Amino acid sequence: MKKTEDNTEIYNLLENCGHLPTDFSKDKVISFDCSDDFYIIFFTANDRNFTSFKAKNYIQVVDALPHLLNEIMDCAENEPYSLLIDEAIRCIENKIHSKNSARFYFDAH
Repeated sequence: MKKTEDNTEIYNLLENCGHLPTDFSKDKVISFDCSDDFYIIFFTANDRNFTSFKAKNYIQVVDALPHLLNEIMDCAENEPYSLLIDEAIRCIENKIHSKNSARFYFDAH
C-alpha cells in the first residue's frame, strides 16, 4: 500500500488514466484500476488537494485490498476527507467482491 499527497503526481496519473474529474467544486472519491494497481483518490475542494492510496499488484497479492481498506479506515478521523470515507470503503468492498468473483470463475473453468 502506498499513500501519496503529491498533487502534481496524482493529477498527472488521473489525466494519463482518463479519470480526471471535470468538476473541481466538490469533494470526491475516485477509484480505478491502472495496470495491476487499484487506486482510491480523495479530492478536497476547499483546499484543492489530492490524496492517493494505491494497492500494488492487488490481483496477485491476496491481502492488498484488505490492507488498503484498513489504511483508509485508520485515517478516517484525522484526515480532511473523513466525510468521503464511507464512499471509499464501498468502492474497495465492491472491488474485493468483484475480484473474488473473477477468481472463482477462473478457478472453476
